[in-house]
This record gives sequence, structure tokens and C-alpha cells, in this order.
Amino acid sequence: MNMNDDNSKWPKEAVPIGTLVRSIKRNSLGIVADAYYGETDIDNKGIIIYTILLIPDKSNFLLYTKHIQEEKLFMINEYEYDIYAYLMVPPLNFAALNESLGGII
Repeated sequence: MNMNDDNSKWPKEAVPIGTLVRSIKRNSLGIVADAYYGETDIDNKGIIIYTILLIPDKSNFLLYTKHIQEEKLFMINEYEYDIYAYLMVPPLNFAALNESLGGII
């Protein structure tokens, strides 16, 4: 789902598409690509599930250039409880990012 296509189905509590987030489980930086309600919690409220495009980690590139394997783009689904959202950074233009990658997302 795209937030701009049908705002009525986008979770009202969800962060916008393009928000930078960190996956707690994978300890990786990523970008929100989609959001939807999954299961319900104990209070019968919908739990938001985010689809996240993970950004390959190149922080050790200079130290280990001989041993680095090329990382691929990776998309995962994470519960709202399993991410940190960087709200102080404005959301990225996800449509432009997708276009620059050849429309693969």
C-alpha cells in the first residue's frame, strides 16, 4: 500500500513513508516503505507492521575492503515495537529513491 494512494487504509499512528528507522533485531538502518495493521494487542488495538528497506552497512569498508562481500538491498517486516524511528530527521523522498534504483521496490 502507498500512503498517498489511499490514506483511509494507512494506519493513522504510523510514521510516514521515507522515515529513517533502526531495526532493533538486525541493528540496521532502514527506510519505511509501507505500513499496515497486523494482529491486535491485548487492548484490541491494531499493531502496526512496517515494511522496511534496510540500508547495507558499509561502516567498516575501509578497514576490510578485501573481505567485504557485496550486500544486497533487503526488505523486512517489523512490528512497531521492534524499531526506533528517527523523527528528528525529515522523511526521505521514497518515490525518488525507488526511481533511482530502477523502480525495483
